[in-house]
Amino acid sequence: MGKTKKVLVVGGGIAGMTTAWELSKLKVDVLLIDQGPFLGGHAAQLACKATDRCLKCNNCLVEQRLREVSRAPGIDLSLQTRLSSVARQHGRFQVTLHQAPRYIDPDQCTNCGICYEKCLGVAEGAIRHGPSSQNHPFYVIHPEQCLCDSLDQARRCQGACPEGAIDLDRQGAELTLGVDGIVLATGYVPFDPREKAHLNFDAYPNMITALELERRLREQGGVLRPADGPPPQDIAFVQCVGSRDLSLKHNFCSRVCCGYALRLGLKLSHARPETRVAVFYMDLQNFGKDFERFRREVNGRIRLIRSMPGDYFPASQDQIAVRYFDLEQRTVISENFDLVVLSVGIMPRPENQALGQMLGLKLNEHGFYVPEEEDDSPGVVVAGTATGPMDIAESITQAAQAAARMARHLGVWP
Repeated sequence: MGKTKKVLVVGGGIAGMTTAWELSKLKVDVLLIDQGPFLGGHAAQLACKATDRCLKCNNCLVEQRLREVSRAPGIDLSLQTRLSSVARQHGRFQVTLHQAPRYIDPDQCTNCGICYEKCLGVAEGAIRHGPSSQNHPFYVIHPEQCLCDSLDQARRCQGACPEGAIDLDRQGAELTLGVDGIVLATGYVPFDPREKAHLNFDAYPNMITALELERRLREQGGVLRPADGPPPQDIAFVQCVGSRDLSLKHNFCSRVCCGYALRLGLKLSHARPETRVAVFYMDLQNFGKDFERFRREVNGRIRLIRSMPGDYFPASQDQIAVRYFDLEQRTVISENFDLVVLSVGIMPRPENQALGQMLGLKLNEHGFYVPEEEDDSPGVVVAGTATGPMDIAESITQAAQAAARMARHLGVWP
């Protein structure tokens, strides 16, 4: 029997988890790393958008994959870890990993939450919890936000932990090992609306991104106006923020924004029927097999406005005045909204260039990885949104294909 193959999967989002899971089923040992403190990536932060029926947002698939990966015996997980160097050696790879300090020992932690309860700096982010109950440890500590030292107090979280799992003096480490293949599933970053000056994003507490809305729905089950607390009555979604924008040289569609904005709009109007939702858009991208049925449902409950707002102004009671050109009336209209949600697009990660050079991968004109040919960079496979915008279902399918390509390279494909 040959020696068990080992693969490094870089990125713990839905694509990285799926690739790791598929390879583990083929008895390949997998080291799954992620720079963040929690497994699941952006997809794990998204809310279920079901109303009185499932809207096929596929977020439940992320929870399922988290459960599978956390229990898979062939997958070793290392969070807060990044790939710092790669060298090819005799058909294999010698990789160096940098591991940030893990102040909570996952082998000792029971996720009791006492550290979170005792922490003085929760509001400052000294301790944060994961987006899913499948995350372990469920908490992560950021000592730089700790208030105990500034108040000349003992570190409350460390002293309160009944298991002795917390040590704020732990140091980071470097690890060098050999692997037979590398899967790059580093995902994306959401567009930063601060890059669009006319939005004046930081000036409006009641202007948030769709990803922030997702987190609020997931954690709180509803949404309140950030400025003052009551539920918003009038909500505007603004599409294509950062995508299809020639001024930014982003002439690509992020593909997921129409689907998530309309599903979120239906979710909010279903939860509170008195809520009025408007969606400002260029055009609506087709998504899902029942798109036409979905669009008919949307037309009865969401106001679709085919116009992109040009300006935003402060209005009374912390509302935001949105100015746009009405195509039917052929005039400029200003409307006030309690909450403006920006549908920010999928952007390439800033480290793609450096990782691409390290692994012999090419980038397209936007900064995403070009899907590799079989002999472009042997033993290296790219998966998920590292290659460009795609939704959860497509990421899962594409990641399974990436795992199959890696398995063929390793000679373990059945």
